[in-house]
Amino acid sequence: MMDSLHSKFVQPALGVDSKRIVALMKDFNFTLQVEDPAEFWMKSPERYLGFAQDYRKLVKDPRRLMFDINVVPRDVKKTSLPSATATGTELARTVVSAAAGSGLGRVAIYSENSVPAQDWQFLRIVLTQASLISSGKRSWKIDCPVPVLLTPSEDRDYYLDGKLWPAVSIDGVLAPTGRHGLSIDRPCIISWIRGPCPRAC
Repeated sequence: MMDSLHSKFVQPALGVDSKRIVALMKDFNFTLQVEDPAEFWMKSPERYLGFAQDYRKLVKDPRRLMFDINVVPRDVKKTSLPSATATGTELARTVVSAAAGSGLGRVAIYSENSVPAQDWQFLRIVLTQASLISSGKRSWKIDCPVPVLLTPSEDRDYYLDGKLWPAVSIDGVLAPTGRHGLSIDRPCIISWIRGPCPRAC
């Protein structure tokens, strides 16, 4: 949804009424993804903190709220901005501010193709949240509020909660939200037959 709470252009020009759309959340279970109009793209990255403060008065469950960042060319001639497309520190600060507006620390970026390649590593770092990871010789216990990427990974099989885990690449092992056990050891299979119970791995 284009933001009409802060823009004087959106509602008269596009017919978008943010308050009426937010009111639909009482009857329909959807997540509101708010996009700031082009008139704000040259403003400070912290603008999203102000947006979030106003929208949280309307959206009672912050988990159903997130913000959308447009990483597209903009007119910077009369500004002190160094580049036409947000990048580097500016983009990192924008992502952090926008993510803070969501109860789950989420943010949408338009588009994957327009974000400079070198920025993806920084964005992964700035979106990191505190997680608990304890390691053994060949296993890890993970407790994380958001998905985490464990790096580096070896070229081998990994098992999450005893099951072969497919989310492994040269970048690392992607573990989902919550409490999990991750291991490089294949879980043992116990076979019950006559006599003692043999274990085969």
